[in-house]
Amino acid sequence: MNNNSAIEFLKQRIAQAKEELGEASQKRLDAQKLESTLMNEIRGYEYALAGEMRRSGIAVPVPSDAPPAQAALPVSGTESSNGHRSAAGSIFSYIQNAGSRGMTRSEIKNALARDGIKVHKNYPYVVIAKLKESRKVKEEGERLYFQE
Repeated sequence: MNNNSAIEFLKQRIAQAKEELGEASQKRLDAQKLESTLMNEIRGYEYALAGEMRRSGIAVPVPSDAPPAQAALPVSGTESSNGHRSAAGSIFSYIQNAGSRGMTRSEIKNALARDGIKVHKNYPYVVIAKLKESRKVKEEGERLYFQE
């Protein structure tokens, strides 16, 4: 193999390795996106399960890996017979699960109705105000976003 053919071989190999690296990087990004999506789905299902357990009067175990701020419901007070405490937790989880898309108040109202949670029409506004006050939720325009 002469000098020119060795140089050409190395150039081709470099180009091939760069192409393989690009493919591997894309696969890694796709895997990270999938992992993030699955984690969000799991979190959403866990919140939904916890809500159903609370509505059924079953004690909800606190996950050992959950940070203290997420383990507690976002509003203070005792659980009422009309389900407002579980509604508050549901409202918080709706906003949290909406992620970077955020959520409007009417979307929250529709989600509560979809999940069969009946509250006074002003109750979501009270919960949202308390979540904003405790800096768990921020508002930009008409959309509400989870604030870590």
